[in-house]
Amino acid sequence: MTSGGGSGCDVRQCGHRDGPGQYWALSPIEVHQTGPGALSLEIHPHAAGLSLLRVTAPEYDAEFEVWGDCPVQALGMVGGRDLYFRARSKGWSLDGADTDGHLPSDGYRESDGFYREGGYADAGWMPLQDAVAIIVRCLSEFRADRA
Repeated sequence: MTSGGGSGCDVRQCGHRDGPGQYWALSPIEVHQTGPGALSLEIHPHAAGLSLLRVTAPEYDAEFEVWGDCPVQALGMVGGRDLYFRARSKGWSLDGADTDGHLPSDGYRESDGFYREGGYADAGWMPLQDAVAIIVRCLSEFRADRA
């Protein structure tokens, strides 16, 4: 099954492993990206079946949670900085805080923060896996910008 969002990720179930705590499912979904700079990350569905995913991407020093409908949102950390994703209407945006903790969308676009946005039909209803794929693509760009 493909995660969508144009990321080229292959999403598949993997074997049972303990999640990060009692709150999370014991069977994470692993995402493996093919090509240069191959990526491995874990997506932990909520144990009680809530529409919420916890994602760990060690290659990006990132952890975030994705949830919701209208809007779909994500909060987390990348490289010790706050990360915020929001999708609604016909688009999405992703903010990575600057070194002072300010988000570019809060008026700090000229800082060392990170901001991306894009279109997506019915973005508020996008599958959470599509949101994860978009966030991972943006994290790749964030890392490339910092190299």
